[in-house]
Amino acid sequence: MKKFIIVLVVVIAVIFVGGAFPIGGDSIFGHIDSLLGISAFTGLHHTVFFFLHRGTERIGEGLTKTGEDLREFEKRPAGIDNKRKYRQLDEASRY
Repeated sequence: MKKFIIVLVVVIAVIFVGGAFPIGGDSIFGHIDSLLGISAFTGLHHTVFFFLHRGTERIGEGLTKTGEDLREFEKRPAGIDNKRKYRQLDEASRY
């Protein structure tokens, strides 16, 4: 597990360095993409750091999937479906 974490950190660091630091007016991935005629590496950089940024924002705000479901459930009007939702929320709270 320790080796996996080290490899993951190295991969994320390479993706960050390749897309974040401009060299000659464009990032390293930008230069590679223009040579190959694709936009895969720059897209990879943007995708990875979009999800990392979004995850850190959600952690900072304290939002979780259960919390979002609870807020959505509280906003919905009362109806027949609420008994199933109450059971789902009760089961989720046990974990």
